[in-house]
Amino acid sequence: MGWSFEILDGNNRLQLAQFDLNPPCFWQLSPDVLFPMAIAAAWCHRCEDFVPIERLPTLASIEERIQRVEASHDAEHARTQKLQRWQMANEWLQNRKSPPRRLACGSVTGVVSLEDAPIDVPIFHPGDPGRTILIGSVVHYSGPSQPPAKDEPRACYDREGNRLSQQAEV
Repeated sequence: MGWSFEILDGNNRLQLAQFDLNPPCFWQLSPDVLFPMAIAAAWCHRCEDFVPIERLPTLASIEERIQRVEASHDAEHARTQKLQRWQMANEWLQNRKSPPRRLACGSVTGVVSLEDAPIDVPIFHPGDPGRTILIGSVVHYSGPSQPPAKDEPRACYDREGNRLSQQAEV
C-alpha cells in the first residue's frame, strides 16, 4: 500500500487529480536488477492534465545509502549484494542523460514538475495562471527495499525512463 497524492482546486478544494505515489514501477538497471521508482506530480501541457512523472533519486541520497550499507553489520553476502545494487544505481544516475519522463507517454517536454511545490499553500495552476491549486499531503520515500513478488504486476523502464513492458520478469 502506498501513499496517494492529490491536487485540489485552490478556490473550492475540489479534487482535480489523484494518483498513487508508489506504483509498482521499476528502472531495470540490468537484466536481473530492478530499482524502485518514486513518483512526482507534474502538469503536462500537451495533455492538459496533472500526471505522474519519474522522481529521480539524487546522487547524494544514493551515496548516503552506500555509506550506510558499508557501515552495516549485515552478513557479508547480503552486504555485498546491497552494495553492488546501490553502486549500480550510482553509476546509472551519473550516466543518465534524460530528465524525468512522464510515465504514460514518456514525454520530457511541456512538463512542469510540482515536486517542490509547498503543501497546502495555494500556487498558480501551471496550465491556467488565473486559477490556484493546492497540493495535498505527500510523503516522499524511495519505494520498497525489494522488488515485488514475481506474480505481482509491475512496469519496468530502461535507464533513460523509456517503458520496457507491462510486466517484468526477474
